[in-house]
Amino acid sequence: MKELSLKNNRSNQSYRFWSLAFILLLSPIMANSEQLAKDKKEEFHMKNSHLALWNLIESFSQQVPFTKEKIENILSASLFEREGNELIISFDGKDIQLADQVAIRNIELRKNINRPTPGFLVIDIDGKCISLQQVQSHYDRLEISEIPRGQSLDEATTYTASLPWGTLSFGFKESNPQCLSWVVLDPSSFRKK
Repeated sequence: MKELSLKNNRSNQSYRFWSLAFILLLSPIMANSEQLAKDKKEEFHMKNSHLALWNLIESFSQQVPFTKEKIENILSASLFEREGNELIISFDGKDIQLADQVAIRNIELRKNINRPTPGFLVIDIDGKCISLQQVQSHYDRLEISEIPRGQSLDEATTYTASLPWGTLSFGFKESNPQCLSWVVLDPSSFRKK
């Protein structure tokens, strides 16, 4: 019995020793991989920090019809397929830092699966506040295309510009009406000539 107890004790000590050794061995690897992920994210943000929202919109408008690859190339970031339905496929990207402390919280490209369309791009804005006056300094022919109906603070006053490639809309949510919340590029009126 003592012999069995001694074997179990040695076995437990050996197990604890190898478990601790394994943990100690993996700790630097885990810390290094976390640091690499952090560095990659910072490098990604630094790579995009030269883009201003206005330059980004202009670049996108020159890429109609939209494709996942064109949008990824402009952003220097990957878009990931999101679960859609039988008609629409969506691709998302998140947390992209732009110039002037403005950020893209989320960007979504929507494409029709069954027929060729130019796509539809939704950009959720975060970071430094962009006012309506700032938007108007870049797009002076804006018309109110949608107003809140009082159902939710997520409803927005939408200002839309009709441009040769399609429509460009700017949303100001009721929850923060002084700051731009989202931008939509809709080239549905685009026609190949």
